[in-house]
Amino acid sequence: MPGESGRATTQAPHDLDPRVERGIEAFNDHDVERVLDAFADDGTFYDPLLDDPVSGRELREYTAEVFEAFPDLTISVRRVVAATDDDVALELRYVGTHEGSMDGIPATGRRATTETVAVLELGEDGIESWRDYFDQVAFREQLGLTFPAVLSLAPKLAVRKLKAVV
Repeated sequence: MPGESGRATTQAPHDLDPRVERGIEAFNDHDVERVLDAFADDGTFYDPLLDDPVSGRELREYTAEVFEAFPDLTISVRRVVAATDDDVALELRYVGTHEGSMDGIPATGRRATTETVAVLELGEDGIESWRDYFDQVAFREQLGLTFPAVLSLAPKLAVRKLKAVV
């Protein structure tokens, strides 16, 4: 919340805006519908691993895919960096094990911890925009998806492509 000077202040996680808290609780419960309910009707999610932001049906599908690929995935709030009535910046930690296929990449069985900065725009109806910023290379390295480690996945990817063609 704004300080006396009107500037944003640093806050502890227990000072989290209820709109954001509902979204994080729903995410940690892996409840796709509640995650979507935390967003405004036209709310968007920006993930640096995606080419474009997702909203609506695409957000539902993306969230379900993430939960299937990382069935133990959780978000913890490290701290609220800054907040106003309509915006919040957070330090988050995502932790999960890649146990399912995602975006054509077979499960690696590896655990990843991703330190993230998230910037959220809030409206009366919920989260209007959620933008995650994190080190994509470090994330891929933890999952073994960088060269040369990714070469071990080549046979699985080739078989998958062949099955799709046949």
